[in-house]
Amino acid sequence: MAKSRPTSLSKTITAYDVARLARVTQATVSRTINKPDAVAPATRARVHEAMKALNYIPSASAQGLARGKSGVIGLLVSLDVSNARVFGFLVDGIVSVLAEGKYLLNMGHVSSASDVSAEEILESPLLSKHYCDGIIMHLPHFVGDTSRIYHRIPCPYVDINPASPQAMNCVVPDDRGAAETAVGHLVSRGHRRIAYLGSMMDASGPQHAYVRARHDGYIMSMSRVGLSRVERSDEPVVIPARGSYAEIQSQRYARIEERLEFWLTLEDPVTAVVAQDSGMANSIAEVAYDREWRIPGRFSLISCDDISIGFSSSLPITAVDLNLMTIGAEAARMVLRRLDGPEVPIPSVTVPGKLRERKTIAVMGK
Repeated sequence: MAKSRPTSLSKTITAYDVARLARVTQATVSRTINKPDAVAPATRARVHEAMKALNYIPSASAQGLARGKSGVIGLLVSLDVSNARVFGFLVDGIVSVLAEGKYLLNMGHVSSASDVSAEEILESPLLSKHYCDGIIMHLPHFVGDTSRIYHRIPCPYVDINPASPQAMNCVVPDDRGAAETAVGHLVSRGHRRIAYLGSMMDASGPQHAYVRARHDGYIMSMSRVGLSRVERSDEPVVIPARGSYAEIQSQRYARIEERLEFWLTLEDPVTAVVAQDSGMANSIAEVAYDREWRIPGRFSLISCDDISIGFSSSLPITAVDLNLMTIGAEAARMVLRRLDGPEVPIPSVTVPGKLRERKTIAVMGK
């Protein structure tokens, strides 16, 4: 009886097995895989036949080492429990592109505190100890100037949504455009008294660029259609950066409630609120539920992003989706392009949002 061909369950097939079956050296197998033009056609064909017979698939890391590369792209993030679930979408986008180029992904993380230093980022194991062909950084909690560390990163990099806008090597969501889309949608539904509610972790400290960009989008779009900004729409809700989680959330809730109460009791009350982000939109919905303010009955609500609405709110809130999967895929494509010319920077890419209309916008006059 003929012996069955070995399988991955009984034996790991190696380049040595391929070389023995094809009657060549392991070096010839390696050249056939990595530098096929350097191998005679007949020998190359024999090696490929042996690989097929043994069901041998070269590993991405082995091929990378043969090319003098690791075959690995690093992803450095600042991550906390509140955004861990949605972070998966970003990773999905990155992996989908890297898989096509036969690259592996290695992840590392730094503190999610806003005051994490540039030195802490540079000393992270992913940058200081692990060799990667390229690095993607996603540090949404870091509000320092990441441009100060770019020249010290030991390989081509791409930065996703840095706190300070950069002209090169970055992928950013269109934050200003998201706010403009939100206001435009409300105007198309007949709203004229449109307020904006944003937040700041600490008025004395630096803020991420998206905070200003989205508020600027609100201002510009209201001006474009000849509408006056509602009183206190230029005042962010200032949230203390210190204290227990319960204390911070309690103060956040009270300040949002106070602002909504002010707007809804004006002589000419607001009919719609643009929330800076999905976290703010969820908090507004929570206050409205407790106060029995129906949305969109008492006022309409729209968010400038859609990041956490589906996870942490029972109310399907209309939002501008700045898709994390798309952003991740763009970042992966950019870092692979950078590998082709490590010394050549690539202009930053802005990813537009897409309106996700749900049930929180009333049509005025009906």
